[in-house]
Amino acid sequence: MTEDFKKAEQLWVDAKKKSEANKTEVIRGFAATLVPLNTHFINTKQIETEAHSVDLREGFDNTVRLFFNTLEKFNIKKVDIKEGSKVKKDQVIIAKEEKSEAPEQKGTVAKVLEEGWEVEGKTIIKPKVVVYN
Repeated sequence: MTEDFKKAEQLWVDAKKKSEANKTEVIRGFAATLVPLNTHFINTKQIETEAHSVDLREGFDNTVRLFFNTLEKFNIKKVDIKEGSKVKKDQVIIAKEEKSEAPEQKGTVAKVLEEGWEVEGKTIIKPKVVVYN
């Protein structure tokens, strides 16, 4: 009886681990699909004019707020990379390299072109950057 109990307990532990791993992968897939909407929101905000109705602007603002609340709920965050930070080439997409006059700038971010995103510390979308060489 004790042996059966141990087997059942191990099955339960294994099932919980597998369930958590599956949940994490589902959230990462969800995030990878969702975060590109941020670019559309930014572009839409830039073309907004006074001619748009108040209701349309309020609806848009509510949608954006819901979007960021959803990201926060699932621990989806922007990758923390700034101009001047040291680059690890496997963690970014280098779109361009610029010549630097200062040797200490070599291998640092000159400009962030597109934000990157991560879920629980794992990058799902790499930031696109310009790097000093």
